[in-house]
Amino acid sequence: MASAKAAVNPIEERDTWEERYAQSGFFNISSMAKKRIDDKRRRKGLGEIKPRDKNVYGQLIIYGTTLSLVKTLGAPLERMRIILQTRHMQNVKANERPTGTTADIYNKIIKEQGASQFWRGNNANIYKTLMQTLMRIFMYDKIKASFMPYDAHKYKGFDYFWRAAGAYSILTGLTTLFIYPLDLAHTRIACDITQKNQQRLFTTTFDAFNRTHLDEGRAGLYKGYQLAILSSVLRASLSLPVYDTLRKYTQGSDGNGFIENFNQRIGASFLSSMLISLLLYPIDTVKRCLQLNGGRGQLVQYRGTLDGFTKFYSQQGGIPAFYRGVHLFFIKELICAFAQVSIYEALSPQNFGLQ
Repeated sequence: MASAKAAVNPIEERDTWEERYAQSGFFNISSMAKKRIDDKRRRKGLGEIKPRDKNVYGQLIIYGTTLSLVKTLGAPLERMRIILQTRHMQNVKANERPTGTTADIYNKIIKEQGASQFWRGNNANIYKTLMQTLMRIFMYDKIKASFMPYDAHKYKGFDYFWRAAGAYSILTGLTTLFIYPLDLAHTRIACDITQKNQQRLFTTTFDAFNRTHLDEGRAGLYKGYQLAILSSVLRASLSLPVYDTLRKYTQGSDGNGFIENFNQRIGASFLSSMLISLLLYPIDTVKRCLQLNGGRGQLVQYRGTLDGFTKFYSQQGGIPAFYRGVHLFFIKELICAFAQVSIYEALSPQNFGLQ
């Protein structure tokens, strides 16, 4: 009986739930890079890296540097995407308002602001990402322990899923509470289309934070906060089912070199993240608009979240308007996914004695 059971289920129960959920990209930082490093160590007969052998602070330095470089690389595409999403919010003359094509926005930034201004708002985005990562690393274990007081092997199937999703949702709510003002500052700085030799709406991340607080109070720093929480909870709930479904179709069991290389570099983790992002993209679009609503240099368009969805749908052209800039999002994510793996491997901790 024991051998028959092993033949049916050769993978440990932990691998079927906890490891798959971790590999779906929400609990394990740089899961793609870690997989490639583990594969290389396995081929060399070194085995997997034990957690106690890691220099935690060295790992954080390397990963933080990787994140900063990747965010900087994708900043031009990110800024053009945000401008596309929120172009109707600009309180400027009709002939100065950004149009609906990527090429026009690119030319507008080059001619009126200069090439260096593609990186407006990038500092706020880096600060947000680093703070979010640090909080998740140091808070997740404690939050998870409240949902799973016993060893993870004791929880199976849906019981494990709802506990993991619940822990991630609570974690996201707490981190969003602290980092959301930086996300709002990133959006507002990126949407500042002030031309050369003119007074900018915001000069630095702190300036955006301070002016928003003075103009609109503390509540102004959390415009659209509800949609950020909603998006995070939906992402946590969908991550494992979507990842499991896609993994069945991306495993290269036939030895196909392209599929094997694709899985090593990107794999189901990236595809599931992109599919979920596509489903949640309309929420992100309305959230960006609410972040600008009534802010300095922006129009007052919406009275709240529901009003934002209904008016955006009726005034901006229906469902397609919710996906403005989605092509830039996918291009940026694809480039950044490969870049993150490559940069993390180049800055691999063992190369600096941090392993």
